Amino acid sequence: MNTAEVDRLDGNQLASLNERQVPLEALHLVQAVNRLMRRLALALERQRRLVSDAAHELRVLGSKESGSGLGLAIARTASDALGGVITLGKRRDHRTGLRFIYRQAAL
Repeated sequence: MNTAEVDRLDGNQLASLNERQVPLEALHLVQAVNRLMRRLALALERQRRLVSDAAHELRVLGSKESGSGLGLAIARTASDALGGVITLGKRRDHRTGLRFIYRQAAL
């Protein structure tokens, strides 16, 4: 393990650090970082799933006249929970659409 290996990590690829060739004094620290990386990966996956589910609800409920308010409420709840923003704009097919923008968890 070296600093270049750690520098390559990002929010899209939370790989474990290589525990081989780590001095015994640092092994417990590297193992703790690897456990943290696994927890972060799970948290990011939950965030992605929540946004995906909310977007699906928006498509399903938003397509029905009576359900659009509920769809927007679900979208806002998801966006608030993830520290994100919802924007409204024209899509390529010239229909109006919502866009989710949310920050990725910092490492």
